[in-house]
This record gives sequence, structure tokens and C-alpha cells, in this order.
Amino acid sequence: MPKIGVLILAAGASTRMGRHKQLLPWNKTTLLGHAIETARKISDTVLVVLGSKAAVIKKEVPVFANYAINKAWEDGMGTSIALGVTELERMVNPDAIMVLLVDQPLIDAIYLGLLLEAHAVSENKIIATSYNGRAGVPALFPKTYFESLKTLKNDFGAKHLMQHCHNRLMVLDAKDKIIDIDTPKAYDSLKKTKDRFDK
Repeated sequence: MPKIGVLILAAGASTRMGRHKQLLPWNKTTLLGHAIETARKISDTVLVVLGSKAAVIKKEVPVFANYAINKAWEDGMGTSIALGVTELERMVNPDAIMVLLVDQPLIDAIYLGLLLEAHAVSENKIIATSYNGRAGVPALFPKTYFESLKTLKNDFGAKHLMQHCHNRLMVLDAKDKIIDIDTPKAYDSLKKTKDRFDK
């Protein structure tokens, strides 16, 4: 079985939300707690990269998960990925790394399992998610891409790498699970819908 590390990106300042989305309530926990719980269903190695308000948010990281603080978080998502990959290599030297966002709470372990299944049959390819017609996260990167991920510096995250590796890329469709929570309106709407179906 390949060793999979999960990297959860949670360093942003949530400017459009007006408050830190990592701490917004979701289920019986927070968006961050929910992301960690989901990640733990497919891997024992979960690393959260924090940045803005890290001193406050790190208190929400449970003892069974690890965290790293990106002091350069304002330089963009790429710096968080680079730090996270470096830390996961130091911790467990994984065969592949799955990158998740903290603000996609509809992404579940079932979908992440599909990424793992695709990796099992195409282990040298990047397995990404279709997002507005492009490849995005959640995404799974084999070890051969770790060095490239560690050179990321800007706010484009891994999208630039995916664009340049399109012939070594497999894209899955998460359908209605691929929803980002970026604004209070989006959060309130999604939470009301979820609460209605949970009753």
C-alpha cells in the first residue's frame, strides 16, 4: 500500500469572508475540524498548514493531527504547499501527497477514495479535480512532483504545475461536492441547505 500524506491548506486570512473561515461551525466542529476528520478517514498522516492568526487557529488542531506555520503565508498559497510538502517528507517520506482546502466541506472521504483509486492505476500521474473547467484541488501528487511543489512561491498554488503537466494529469469530476466557501452568503446558504437535509 502506498504511503499517503494529506496536506490541508488553512493559512489564508479569509478576507472576503470577513472572519476566519477555518473556525466557522460545521457539523459538531469547525470547517478546519471537519477537513481534518475527513482527511483522517483516508490517511493517518495529516498536516495542516496555518498562517494568518495561527496562534488562535492552532488551538483547533486536534492532537492526532500535525500543523506547520507558514510565516510567508501572505506571499500566497504556493508557499503553504511548498512548506507542507517539505514537512511531510521530513515526517513520513510519503509516496504521494493529497492537497485539500479547508473551505470545501462537501468533499468527503468517498470522493477522496476515488482519487486514491485513480492513483492506484495511474501512480505516475497527478490526480486532480475538475474546477470551473480547470484542474484543481483536491489533488494527489506522486513523489516525482515533490521537488516541483517545493519551489512554488506565488498565489497560483499547484495550478501552474498542473497546466504544464497536462499530459501526465488525470482529472476527476466531484460534481456538486466542489463548492468553495468564500463569502458569508455562500457559507450561510450552504449551511442552511446542509442543515435542512440533516433533519
